[in-house]
Amino acid sequence: MYTNSKAYYQIAMDYLNGINGKETNSDKAYYFFKKSIDELEHPENLNGMGNYYESKGEHFAAHQYHVRAAEKGSGESQLKVADSITYGLPDSSIEIDIREGIFWYALALHNDAFSDDEEKKDHIRLSLLVSCGRFNG
Repeated sequence: MYTNSKAYYQIAMDYLNGINGKETNSDKAYYFFKKSIDELEHPENLNGMGNYYESKGEHFAAHQYHVRAAEKGSGESQLKVADSITYGLPDSSIEIDIREGIFWYALALHNDAFSDDEEKKDHIRLSLLVSCGRFNG
């Protein structure tokens, strides 16, 4: 059940991206993402907050929200967590763990969010191959 959470999420996305007649406004985007998460900790809401923090250059905070979303089944966040754990963050705030990265890539590959997106699945497959090579090499 989404209640108002879905509406808050959409308003936050509008402000984050400056779409649907709204000017880009990160303060309002944060406010509505926070309201959406407070009402329902849905993976889409958590992923949105992660994207908000990415847009601000706050990579560790973004990673924390993407981990929460990934654990709840967000394919996009599973892929972002895999990339972060495998290659690190720009500010080096997390430890690289290729084995865990492989785990997240495998989850993302089998996530229904990408079932119709062959290009995204090819990207994930390639990332898995490179990660496995780094792990074994």
